[in-house]
Amino acid sequence: MLAKLLAGILGLMAFAICILGGLSSGARAEVAIERGIKAMIVFCLLGWVVGWAAETVIFEKVRKEAEDALEGREVPVAGEVEPAESDDGQSATSKN
Repeated sequence: MLAKLLAGILGLMAFAICILGGLSSGARAEVAIERGIKAMIVFCLLGWVVGWAAETVIFEKVRKEAEDALEGREVPVAGEVEPAESDDGQSATSKN
C-alpha cells in the first residue's frame, strides 16, 4: 500500500511541477504536457520502488520484533533508556 501511495504522490507532483514550469517559461502546452507525462511515469516508477523498499524494511522489522517477543527475549523500545544506578559514596539510608 505504501508503494502505491508514494508512486501516486511523486507522479502527480512531478506532473504538476513540469506543467507549471513549462507554462511559466513560455513553452507550448503540448510540450509541457508531454514532458509532464514523461516525468510522471518516471517518478511513479521511482516512488513505487522506494515505497516497496520501505514496506519491506518495515515488515522485516515488525516480523523480527514479533519473533523476539515470542521467544521471550527483551525487545528494546526506541528512545527508551534504562536508568543508571548512581553510587555517590553514601548509603541510601543515611541522610545528612
